[in-house]
Amino acid sequence: PKYGERDYKDYYNIGKVEDDNVWHTRIFPSDAEYDAFSKGTVSTENFIMACLEMCDWGRCAKGYVGFDDDLASIYVDNNKVEKKEKIGACYLLFPSNGEVTWVSKGTKPGQYEIEVKLNGGMFMRITSIVIVPFIS
Repeated sequence: PKYGERDYKDYYNIGKVEDDNVWHTRIFPSDAEYDAFSKGTVSTENFIMACLEMCDWGRCAKGYVGFDDDLASIYVDNNKVEKKEKIGACYLLFPSNGEVTWVSKGTKPGQYEIEVKLNGGMFMRITSIVIVPFIS
């Protein structure tokens, strides 16, 4: 690697697909992560944050899509993400019903199905999905 570059790549690569019926889908946390790290009571109501790869020196490769470009559709448990609030290289994802938290509906509390589809550009790189418990 060149000086100042990362010597590894660690991300979820989201590529543009011409078929509108194809979505990139993942479960977060994965079953293995859930089994390893969910100890005690797990919150069913959470904040969800997605972090994107930061381009080297602010120069993104041709075709790179970020959330600012509004070229990506995102769903969490079949609910559209309508609002994204930027925090550094990360974005808090908000549900379409005006709420700020997500309530997991699966058999494992705090686990979500996240779907992403690019409507333009060529690729997106998500480095992290962070599930933050809501504490009332």
